[in-house]
Amino acid sequence: MKANEADRLKCHIRRRDAFRNLEMWEEALTDSKEAIQLEPMSEELISVRDEIQMFLNREDRKNKEKVGERIATNTNANMRATSSDEED
Repeated sequence: MKANEADRLKCHIRRRDAFRNLEMWEEALTDSKEAIQLEPMSEELISVRDEIQMFLNREDRKNKEKVGERIATNTNANMRATSSDEED
């Protein structure tokens, strides 16, 4: 690995860790992927990337469930409003 590549790797790892601390998961994932491109055989880099990806997948599922709950709530409210309008 060239000296420049070693510095770039450190930069991506440090920035990834800073993004993780700030809970900026997408940015952390991007820097993880960049670090892996520089050192593709690193089990540690791959493991951290996988952890971030799993976290993002869980958050995505939670957000989709929340949206589904909101849609169901709004649909039920709209149906109640419509049926009470029809009764009038």
